[in-house]
Amino acid sequence: MLSITKVSGAARAEAERIVAGAQKEARGLVTRARAWLRACVPRPARVRKTAAAAAAGAPIGRAEKVLASAWQVNGALVVATGRAVYHQDCSRAGRSWSRLGWEEVDQVLWDDDQHMLTLGCTGRSGSSRVVLRLSRHVPLVEFAREQVISTTLARAPLLSGGHVCGWLTVRRSPGSGRVRWVLVLQDAAAAREPALQARVTDAIAALEADLGIPSGRHESPQVPDSSSAGCRRER
Repeated sequence: MLSITKVSGAARAEAERIVAGAQKEARGLVTRARAWLRACVPRPARVRKTAAAAAAGAPIGRAEKVLASAWQVNGALVVATGRAVYHQDCSRAGRSWSRLGWEEVDQVLWDDDQHMLTLGCTGRSGSSRVVLRLSRHVPLVEFAREQVISTTLARAPLLSGGHVCGWLTVRRSPGSGRVRWVLVLQDAAAAREPALQARVTDAIAALEADLGIPSGRHESPQVPDSSSAGCRRER
């Protein structure tokens, strides 16, 4: 004999709730799986760019992936990873490669008329720049700007006689825990002041406290002399 059991409204509602919960959990698993795939599985375009850069001789590290690339008008290749930009020098035999870490780049300029990308750098030996002549505006330009912003942790003015005589910037080295301090003076005469080094030391200590950077785990910037190219004037 077939017996029919009536299901109460409360039981039906509970069953529907359980089914809806299971469906929601399944959708969540699918979403998380897709996110994992996007994060862990290299995109074909990135794989192709990285392989092409390696084939061209770019000295990229094993853990680096090419995220942006472009060709200069002279046929030289430029590739950028999350850690550095690599560019060929056609003026040298064999088109040798040069590496520039993003923590070394403090300025990105784009000339839309001349299609020229300029990367300004400030190091211990002074200020310099890398000029890349491209055929058009490419995603590499915006990528470079994003990397400079992301590697800049803080920037503080350096005072002399109540006026700003320069800027102290702390940069993060991508892929490592190291930080880099960059001192740029606006007034070359300030480099001759005996108390300038002490003010730089105090400014570093203050930024370390604000950012939670362990004291002493960095290479402090040297104050350039008044004739040094490292004393770059900002406009």
